[in-house]
Amino acid sequence: MPGSGRLLQGWTPATLIRLTFGLTTTLGLVLGYLGIAETRDLPLGFSRHTSDIVYWDLQFFTLDSDSLQGAASISWKLQVARFVIPMATFYAIAEAARHIFSGQWRRRSIRKLQGHVLVCGGGMAASLLTQRLLAFGETVVSIGSGLDGHPERRHFQLAGDPQSPETLKAAAVGRAKTVYAFAEDTAANLGTALTAEAVHRPRGGQFTSYVHVEEPELCQALRARRLVMASEPGARVDFVNSSELAARVLVEGRVPGQAIGHLLIVGLGPFGRSLLLELTRQQRVLTYGRRAKLTVVDDRSASIMDDLVARYPFLNHWERTTIECSPAEFHLAGWSSQLAEGQEPDQTYLCGADPVSALRGALTAVRLWRGRPQSLVVCLENSLTYGDVFHTEAEALLDGLGGVLHIFGVLEAACGSEFDGQEMIEQLARSIHETYQASVRGAASATAGSEVMVPWHVLPETYRRSSRAQAAHVGFKLREIGCMTAPTESGTHHFAFADEEVEHLARLEHQRWLDERRASNWRYGRVRNDLARTSPSMVPWAELTEEDKAKDREFVLPSPISSPTWACASSAPASSAPCGPCTSRAVTPGAR
Repeated sequence: MPGSGRLLQGWTPATLIRLTFGLTTTLGLVLGYLGIAETRDLPLGFSRHTSDIVYWDLQFFTLDSDSLQGAASISWKLQVARFVIPMATFYAIAEAARHIFSGQWRRRSIRKLQGHVLVCGGGMAASLLTQRLLAFGETVVSIGSGLDGHPERRHFQLAGDPQSPETLKAAAVGRAKTVYAFAEDTAANLGTALTAEAVHRPRGGQFTSYVHVEEPELCQALRARRLVMASEPGARVDFVNSSELAARVLVEGRVPGQAIGHLLIVGLGPFGRSLLLELTRQQRVLTYGRRAKLTVVDDRSASIMDDLVARYPFLNHWERTTIECSPAEFHLAGWSSQLAEGQEPDQTYLCGADPVSALRGALTAVRLWRGRPQSLVVCLENSLTYGDVFHTEAEALLDGLGGVLHIFGVLEAACGSEFDGQEMIEQLARSIHETYQASVRGAASATAGSEVMVPWHVLPETYRRSSRAQAAHVGFKLREIGCMTAPTESGTHHFAFADEEVEHLARLEHQRWLDERRASNWRYGRVRNDLARTSPSMVPWAELTEEDKAKDREFVLPSPISSPTWACASSAPASSAPCGPCTSRAVTPGAR
C-alpha cells in the first residue's frame, strides 16, 4: 500500500508486537463470539443471549472452555479462538514479568558497565547530547528523563538525583570515563560534578566531567578558578557553555577567507554576544586589523556593547552602530529599505527574537535576499521544527531564498560539537595564537602571509599543539608566583610583573619548551635544522645566550589577549609587586 512503509517507519519492535497481539486477540474474540453463537448443542442452561455469548467468549482468556463441553462438533472458528485468545493471556503475563524484573536487570547490567558515559539532565540539551553519543557508538547511562523509550540497547535510564552519591554509584560512575552534567540549572550541574569527582576519586584513572554553565560570563569565571588549580592526575573538570560552542560551530562553518564589510546582529543575548566575539576573532585575522561596520539591535544595545568593549577591547575592530529596540519588535524589512544602495549588511544574524518574529523578519526583508549564500541566518534555540523546511533541494517544502536563508539550531550545534576534554586549555591556546598574530601584524612582519597567519580551526596541528602546551603551563606558572586569575571587568586594567617574577617565569617557560622539544626527539646542535631536529637553544637556562633569554622573558611578559581578557591578582602580601593578565606570547616552532 502506498505510504505504508513511511507509516511504519520509526515504530519500535515492541510497538509492532503489541499491535500484532492486539489485532490477533480482537480477531479471536470475534471468531469466538460467532462460533459460540453458531453452536447448536450448547450445555444445559446456556442461552443464546448476547450477554451469555460474550461471557463465555471472555472465558477463553482464563483457559476455560466450558462452553464447548457436550458439543458434538467444534467449528473452525471456535478452534482458532480457543488457541488465539489464551495467547494474549500469556503475552500479558510475560509483559508484566518483564516490567517487574526489567528494572533489576537494568540495574545489574549498569553495574557491570566499564568505560561508559553518564548524561545527567532531562532537558533538550541532555536529550540531543544523548542522541549524539549513541550515534558515535558510546554506551550511555541517562540520569533523569532523558530519551524515554529509546530503542538503543546501549542506552540505559536511571531515575534519581544525579547530585546524590547513591544515584551515581548505581550508575557505575566509578568505572565511567565521562560525566556530562547538562541539566538546565547551573547549580545542579556543579553539584553533580562535585559528587561525581568525590565518588570517582578513590578509584583513580582517567575521568572527565563536563559542566554546562548557562551564562558565558560565569563560565569564563569558573574556568579561571579552575585554571590555577593543580588537578589530580587523570581527573579533569571542564566548563562548557552552549552559546560559545554553537557560535564557534557557526563561525567555523563560514566560507574560508570570506571577510564581512557590514555585520548586523539582532539580539545580544548569550548566543548573540558569543557570536559577536567569535566573528570578531575571525574577521581580525581576515582583514589584518582593518575596521568594518557593525550594527547591533537590542533593547539595551548601547550598554551591552559598552560592557563588552570594556571586557574585550579587540571589539574596537568594528565601527559600531547601536539600535535600541527589542529584537522581537525590530522591523528588519523597514530598516533595510531605508538604507542607501550598497549600505545593506552583507551578513545578518537574527538571534534574539522568537522563531515566528525572526522568520517573519527574514522572509520579508527583500533587500537582503540578494546576498551571498547563508548571509541571512535565523538562529533558534533548536531548529527541529524549521531546520528541514527551507532548503534549495527540490524535495524541500519551502524555498530557502536560493541558499541565502540559513536556519541554525543553537542546541543542536552545541551538543553536536566536539568535546575534546581540554576546552579551557583550547580556548587559552587559541588566545595565545591570536596574540601572536596580532604581534606579527603590529611588527609588519614578513611572515604575515605564512601558514600561521590563519584562523585557529585551520591552523596546522603542529602549531596548535605548541600553543596548547604553552596554555596548559599557564596555571603552573601562576601558582609559582602566587597569582590568581579572573576575567576582567575593564579593559583598562594595568599591571607589571616584578623583575624577579619575570626571570622566574622565563626560566619555567624555557624548561617547559625544553621538555616539549625533547619529547619530540629534538637535541642540541650548533645550527638549527628542522629536518634533523637540532637547535642551539636545547641547553639549560644558565647556558643560554642572552638573546635567547630575552626571547623567553618576552614570551612570559603580558600582552593583550582576545579570549578572554583575564587579569591576575597576587595572593602574596600587599608589599609584593602586582601581577597582571595571565597571558603569554605564542611560541611558534620557528621562533627559537
